[in-house]
Amino acid sequence: MTDKFFLKSKTLWGGVIAFAPALLGTFGVEPPDNLPMIGEAGVSFLNATNELIGAVLIAVGRYHANSRLVVS
Repeated sequence: MTDKFFLKSKTLWGGVIAFAPALLGTFGVEPPDNLPMIGEAGVSFLNATNELIGAVLIAVGRYHANSRLVVS
């Protein structure tokens, strides 16, 4: 088994992408002021799309995983 620097992990980045909206909302980060033109439904759609992309990236990353992640 080979080693891979952790920032090259599709699984890790998929998790970051999928959970970013939830984490940002937890810390009080709001969408930009120009997003109200798409409405609340549009913002919800963007969040759901973001989560879907992250979930697909997690699945693809796990399917192709053949290395251990290392920090150094």
